[in-house]
Amino acid sequence: ISAAPVPVSVLESFPDAFAGIERLSLSMPELLSPAMGAWVARLPCLRALEMDLAGAGIPDVRNFFADMPGMRPRSGRSSPTMDSDSGIFSGEGNEEEDAVVAGPGGLPRVQHLRLRGAARAVAEFLKHLTPGCLSKLQLSLADPPEPADWADVLELLGCCFGASLTSFIVGAAQTVVESGARIPRRLCLDALARVYLPALTTFKIDMHCASTITDTDLYHLARACPALHTLYLPLSSPAPPRATLDGLAFL
Repeated sequence: ISAAPVPVSVLESFPDAFAGIERLSLSMPELLSPAMGAWVARLPCLRALEMDLAGAGIPDVRNFFADMPGMRPRSGRSSPTMDSDSGIFSGEGNEEEDAVVAGPGGLPRVQHLRLRGAARAVAEFLKHLTPGCLSKLQLSLADPPEPADWADVLELLGCCFGASLTSFIVGAAQTVVESGARIPRRLCLDALARVYLPALTTFKIDMHCASTITDTDLYHLARACPALHTLYLPLSSPAPPRATLDGLAFL
């Protein structure tokens, strides 16, 4: 954790000190530089990674993966995007110079990942990882996250990590105060209708917006996660919960 940028040259000057690192947590300015991404990717024993993506945009995340082994640069094309209806990657998107798309993917040895930031940046980070590498994912997102970005995150779990992910935990990085003139956004699990997570045993969401989860959401959760053992949802709120015992019966 640093208030100032840490030059990668400083980290590279002590190769033996970092060679055995299995768990790494990073929070500093200029964290998402290509040089930092390449340095993280070269850690031979790294299995658990925690990163602060607060304030990062999609170009910042792409920069982090730009010089990693396993990533295939393609000038003038954006990275693959996922169709929110089909959950399938496509090559369509806004053209950007020096964009990066995944070859096999980055950070293949990382099994445990913890990210803090906007759901949009988190989704972009997940797109660049090696499919099938993650077993545990913990996120800290704005409460509530943007619905489309939240759906992208859920669909990416099924597309890229369905066979490997065993634990998914989401907490609130900050609470978004919404205007009283609009209906408060709720956390929907509709995207799970297009997702299958057969290995997932732990599902926890600790955000206020999750108190409005419905019986339909629980149905999608039960269908998508047949091996679920541990479930945490904050269904208590000032208003009566929308979920009922009928919804819990799906589990």
